[in-house]
Amino acid sequence: MSVISESNSTQRNWNLDKKIPLNVYEEIYEALIGAPSKQNLPYYKVHIIQNRDLLEKIHANTMGYFDEQGIIRPNDQVLANMVIAFEAYEQDNIKFYADMDEEQYNYVVKRDQQMAVGIASGYVNLIAHQNGLKTGYCACYQDGHLKTLLNADNDIISLLGVGYPDTSKDKNDSHIGDYKYLPQPPKRIKVVHK
Repeated sequence: MSVISESNSTQRNWNLDKKIPLNVYEEIYEALIGAPSKQNLPYYKVHIIQNRDLLEKIHANTMGYFDEQGIIRPNDQVLANMVIAFEAYEQDNIKFYADMDEEQYNYVVKRDQQMAVGIASGYVNLIAHQNGLKTGYCACYQDGHLKTLLNADNDIISLLGVGYPDTSKDKNDSHIGDYKYLPQPPKRIKVVHK
């Protein structure tokens, strides 16, 4: 399986006895601050979280996955060795958007923020997998609580768990307890060649 194919898979459990090496951390950091964005503008702030107490508190605020019995569960993807939180950010004077009315401005900036976060998190995802780490995206969090926990000024766009898998478990086994997440079928992207 190629690194790209492997990076398309969500990890649900983690080996917390291992530490992410400094050289890999630095490569991830470089991707976060150097990934391309529309007009090369800074559309997000980044919170890199390795504090286990804070990660446990974040986990408690990710209630958004309903199991097959309809029971809500927290997202184990944020119990990784490291979690990256992407906070929305706008420069005070983005001159590129000066001609837009407020509705158009809000639409364009949000679109460009999401695109920038997607590119940067994709870079991190690939770098992680190239270095033997796994990843898991999370968007099921209570934004107000998460903003308070992170002391963030703006909304959190996305969370990305990065870490070592627990090789004693299947990737779909929960990190805590014995719950097994349902595996997702591979996506099929239609490609039109012209």
